[in-house]
Amino acid sequence: YAYKADDETCKYKPEMKAASIKSFKGVKKGDEQQLKTAVEAIGPISVAIDASSM
Repeated sequence: YAYKADDETCKYKPEMKAASIKSFKGVKKGDEQQLKTAVEAIGPISVAIDASSM
């Protein structure tokens, strides 16, 4: 499905949070070996994409 941007007020409610971030680690762009090492050491990996230029 296509992304559709909306310009609205944030509806975030801190009391309704389902998860929190305890720490993070950066992995160099395009470095598959570093990503593999991170998966082995940490476990599942989450990815963020900066789409602010879209």
